[in-house]
Amino acid sequence: TYSFYFWEGPFSSSRVVQESYDLNVPLSVEDGAAGRRELFGTDSPSVIVETVKPAEDGSGDIVVRLYESARSSVDCEFRTSLPVKTAAETDMLEREKRKLKLSSGAVNLSFRPFEIKTLRLKVG
Repeated sequence: TYSFYFWEGPFSSSRVVQESYDLNVPLSVEDGAAGRRELFGTDSPSVIVETVKPAEDGSGDIVVRLYESARSSVDCEFRTSLPVKTAAETDMLEREKRKLKLSSGAVNLSFRPFEIKTLRLKVG
């Protein structure tokens, strides 16, 4: 499959990486009673939500892994429509590094070029 995507401005503000994911890993949609909503997202096109999974310790917490894809430093807002009670940044082994300030299902994050962040969300 081939595709062309055009944008104006710097690469870091383009949606090239997200468009590549959309082309190569299409969404799977199932009928249900939840309606339509975005479960996880950011306000920066260069920050990609790569992984969403249950915490390894069986606690029921949700682990979200994100990364900066455009070799730029960026501040962004990560948001979820889930009823999150607390949020923390963890290391790759899901050990808490610092608590994050949560406001209406959103946290502010700062990324260095190509940085990976792991978040742990307690939903209740």
